[in-house]
Amino acid sequence: MKTKLILTFFISVLLSLNSMAQEKKVRATKKSIIDYKTELGLTDVQVEQIKTIQKEYLPKMKEARKSEDRAAIKLLNEECKSKIEQLLTPEQLEKWKVIKDKLKADLQNPELRRELRNYQKQNIRPIILEKRKAFDTELSSEEKLIIADFRAKREAFGKSDKGLSEEERMMRGKALKKEARDALNPIVEKHKPSLERINKELESSKIKWREDIDAIKAKYISGFKPNDERKAKPNHNIHVALRFLLMNTEK
Repeated sequence: MKTKLILTFFISVLLSLNSMAQEKKVRATKKSIIDYKTELGLTDVQVEQIKTIQKEYLPKMKEARKSEDRAAIKLLNEECKSKIEQLLTPEQLEKWKVIKDKLKADLQNPELRRELRNYQKQNIRPIILEKRKAFDTELSSEEKLIIADFRAKREAFGKSDKGLSEEERMMRGKALKKEARDALNPIVEKHKPSLERINKELESSKIKWREDIDAIKAKYISGFKPNDERKAKPNHNIHVALRFLLMNTEK
């Protein structure tokens, strides 16, 4: 049975910020087309139709993400997007394309990426790393060896996947994640009380990080609005816990 509970949204933020150099992009708070109701001139009928479509695809997307099926996620996104855009008038569709292009340009702003990266290096990573080093003292020698083994495998995969096709990379990555889950889940389960304690200790820091990151995004993304739903529902994810275990405390 997969462990749910562990760590926090902003450990996830730390890890996603760490991977920015590889992904070449910054993910801002996701927005729905409904957030641009006024700009697009959406009618109440259109809004309700869009909500119906989004509700239809929400459980499907959750299931696809749970199974880490990227192909299914991409297909579902495209289907949902197509159904929604079919509801728009030609004028609304053109306005929506302009909005999306502007948002994409904002997200790719190198200054935004640089400021977020610097913020995590100076403010988030040192605190998380300190927690990880302290947590290391609770691990047995055997547990440390298991973690080190998978850390090495992950780093090797990152160096060897460049010549692979997208499908091959996805398959190998998915297999490696499953192998890591099978081996590391017992460690997560055994140390769950400590991981929950870390979560609680980070509560005040999370609020500060969240506010600061939102302020940085607001500087570069026009019309940016913090996602209150995201704040109310931290991301408790077994994959976040596994990445926490795999952090290299010597770097």
